[in-house]
Amino acid sequence: MNTSNNSHRSLTSEVVNYLIYRYLQESGFTHTAFSFGSESAVTKINIDPNNVPPGSLVTFIQKGLQYLEMEANVDAEGEIEGEYHMISPEELITNDIDQLRQMIQDRKEVERSRPTQGSERKRKKEDRESRDKERDQVVREKEGSKEG
Repeated sequence: MNTSNNSHRSLTSEVVNYLIYRYLQESGFTHTAFSFGSESAVTKINIDPNNVPPGSLVTFIQKGLQYLEMEANVDAEGEIEGEYHMISPEELITNDIDQLRQMIQDRKEVERSRPTQGSERKRKKEDRESRDKERDQVVREKEGSKEG
């Protein structure tokens, strides 16, 4: 999306308004788009509509949410410790970054306290083997007492 002399500046409200205007048009809200365009004077902005791909607002928001999700998953050194945790869009838009980081930490703590599938399978196998040994011992004792 090219704007004259704005390509390296921060995102302006005019650009956001243009993206909203385009979204309304693309979604079939023509009356709302017309009203919004008139009230915001977005049609006077120097943006070439041919340079703005369809779905730009949604794409922009999705990328922002993905960035926020990634930011919540990295530690102070910029590393992801352990598993990467997905965060729902609802959680992303209703919590600040500190709350999101705390959610990730809480989820990691729950995972650490929960036995892994492998250790659970190993425990069940050991229990089965222990029962089998006890059963075999009882059988051997019974057979030994019959012989004697």
